[in-house]
Amino acid sequence: MSIEGRKLDLVGIVLFALLIFLIGVRITRGIDLSDEAYYAIFLDDWLKGSIRTSTLLTLHQTAALIVYPATLLYSALKGSSDGLFLFLRVLFLAGAVASAAAWILFLRQLGHRFLAWIGGLFVLAFIPFGLPAPSYNTIGQQALTLALATFACAALTDRDSSARLWWILASACAWALATVAYPSLVVPLGIICVIGLIDRSGIFPQPYLYVSITGIAVCVAWAIVVFSLSFTRLYESIVYLSAINDPGGLTRKWMFTLNLLRANALFSALCVAAIIVGLVRERLDPLVTQVALAVIIAGLFLAKPAFYARSHDVVTLLALAGLGFLTGLRDNAGLAERVSAVVYGTSLAAALITCLTATNAVFNFSIGAIPAAAIALVGRPSPESRSWFSVLPVCVATVAVLSTSLYFYYGEAPTKPKRMRIHLDHGFFAGLSVQPHDATLLNLVQAHIVPMSDRDKTAAVIGRLPGIALAMPSRLSMLSSFPLMPDVPQKGLAMTHDFYTNPDNRPDLVLIYKDPFFEPVNPMQPHFEEWYAPVADIETPLGHLAVYRRRSMGE
Repeated sequence: MSIEGRKLDLVGIVLFALLIFLIGVRITRGIDLSDEAYYAIFLDDWLKGSIRTSTLLTLHQTAALIVYPATLLYSALKGSSDGLFLFLRVLFLAGAVASAAAWILFLRQLGHRFLAWIGGLFVLAFIPFGLPAPSYNTIGQQALTLALATFACAALTDRDSSARLWWILASACAWALATVAYPSLVVPLGIICVIGLIDRSGIFPQPYLYVSITGIAVCVAWAIVVFSLSFTRLYESIVYLSAINDPGGLTRKWMFTLNLLRANALFSALCVAAIIVGLVRERLDPLVTQVALAVIIAGLFLAKPAFYARSHDVVTLLALAGLGFLTGLRDNAGLAERVSAVVYGTSLAAALITCLTATNAVFNFSIGAIPAAAIALVGRPSPESRSWFSVLPVCVATVAVLSTSLYFYYGEAPTKPKRMRIHLDHGFFAGLSVQPHDATLLNLVQAHIVPMSDRDKTAAVIGRLPGIALAMPSRLSMLSSFPLMPDVPQKGLAMTHDFYTNPDNRPDLVLIYKDPFFEPVNPMQPHFEEWYAPVADIETPLGHLAVYRRRSMGE
């Protein structure tokens, strides 16, 4: 390697380390007591008792199983669960670094040099929904990226090299994690395996070996899931999640997407431009493509986010701008073209699957699309890709993504002027700097709720902020800590109510949190007043928290 090449690698390493530091600082700020807390509650509940004795259902707990061993080790070394919320964010960052590092190795094997580092920065910068937690979305996205990157490295490695087997093993394990975290990703896995079995070009890395090892890895992973949860509980989780969430048919999701595009004319125009660039990019001069991509992404700063967050819009546009990569599936395509096409096509299939299976449809497109977007952004190696000008679209895209990842705090409403954050020193959320109203809420729980609860009692938290349960010693007695939506299907509401008709399932304490943002659905109605008596009504900065205790026999 030349001296100039070493200098560029050093610059890339410094930039990569700097971004890790920036995200590391970001994850110490803000607190989300809704969705992020929902994912953490599985782990907290298992630590307070065991997986087998937990009442929590829903399929999302399969993703929690992936990080459960790390949380067990943390709590054993720490002696408590203090600071576990921040530790989970550190695990997220570790996964992001691993997937980005694998992507850099793939791009370098593809033929890129400094652009490989910049492309890795883009992958590292993307935080799904701006929520830096090990959820089914983030673990699924990271594992998918890792699986495709290591697959590509295997394909680009000499057949006789021993490194190829290690790349195949890494890809197989990543696919196993991806399907456990996000079960519907088994579909793109099936697609890439079928491509391998029918491919006759010889570029696929030992297809029968790859398919066999990957199949074994996935089967072993799911065997562990079934052993941990039991087949019955896994089945009931699928049934219950389907009952309380009505994703609707394709028509509803299509109309949801169409209405978003109608409401965001500029973004719609940028989508059309991205598709055009994607279809003709193979005929364009690479410099023209790079300028076009930079202009399209920069245009997002003139529009409000359409698909939930600007970072999601960036990934969507870039994925559309890579449609020309599919021409690499032709029979006479070269090795780099073929591998790039398989990675892009599989990622696009994953994006469509995450759309079809998610309640919010197109919001989840970017979960599967990040590898497609990342490869469309840097393109295939060419003399032009080695010029400094080629870095422009990657830099613009990375800055656009970071405008969400570093400055958007999921679960927090933007405040002007900015309020001084309060550092939490103890409890599950120790180590975080949070908004004053969140700190006050947690202090109120500590002062008024914790004295009523202990490890021998059970509780239920109804309302927008299930994370309140993480500040209590009591274990939950609920089917799902996530609040039931106002439009919850009757089947799901009935299943939840039936759970509480069994006296053994009724918690000792029930907390109902209300604020102007959400009207909670109480699944214990119409028998709630018969079963529970009010003991406290606590005013909080944004609402109030009502506390009820279970009535004794004859009361």
